[in-house]
Amino acid sequence: MKYLLLLFFYTIFSTDGFCESEQKNHLEKSSTKNQFWSVGFIWNNFSYQSEDDYEFAGNNQVLAFGYGHLGRNWFVLLEGSIVNGPYFLRHESFNLDYEGTGADLWWGYSATGASLRDMNGGYGFSFGLNHSSLVGKNPYRKKEKTIPNYYFDNGRTIGETAKISSTFLSPGIFFCWLEPSRTFGPSLDQLVTRIEGYIFSLAIQVPLFNRYNFKYEQWQLIDEKASLEGRDPSENFYIPYNEWEFINFYHKGKLDGMTIQIAFRTLLGP
Repeated sequence: MKYLLLLFFYTIFSTDGFCESEQKNHLEKSSTKNQFWSVGFIWNNFSYQSEDDYEFAGNNQVLAFGYGHLGRNWFVLLEGSIVNGPYFLRHESFNLDYEGTGADLWWGYSATGASLRDMNGGYGFSFGLNHSSLVGKNPYRKKEKTIPNYYFDNGRTIGETAKISSTFLSPGIFFCWLEPSRTFGPSLDQLVTRIEGYIFSLAIQVPLFNRYNFKYEQWQLIDEKASLEGRDPSENFYIPYNEWEFINFYHKGKLDGMTIQIAFRTLLGP
């Protein structure tokens, strides 16, 4: 009986010790600072074309801000972005400058399963879901307040605007250089914001949804024959506004192609 009691108390204290040890390990893991903020500089090369020959090809630059979580051998990142370009992108005789916004969700995993915070750096595979909305305008053609000139304005286009809405799947690879993890605590090193590391990535964006809307207006004489009556066609002359009208043209369709993306992100640890 004595031995049974000794065995009973030994089991209780051993279990308590094991539970305390596990609880300590859990607290240590949960107290690690794994969240981060990110600032990214992204370069995109577009190559798209529609069935009616609307071409969307060129380069643009993106400034992205995000918030994410770093696991031992994986990361997840949610970003919002400001898009500039392409500039001077041609559509027939129109030069358009584009700008817009975007939202991205990225997930990355170590290719070897090793820690991404390894002192020699890490690398792996990334996968993204991306959405962007761009608006292209011709900055040099606006509705003038002057009376239209027959020779320069008849049939001239103004107010060109293109809207492109896209959703992509983005498989790629990444390389990272990260600092060792920190724990929460009262020391200065644990409280200050620091550069957590850098991630360089290369991805190919395949469109799930990629559509455009393009519209513009043209000056047109309501009655060209009557407007020219009694005038010398060899001279430049102005025709009153009430003899002109705007004709609206509108095109829309699907864009096929791909995007190559190169990105460099700086991670900031809170």
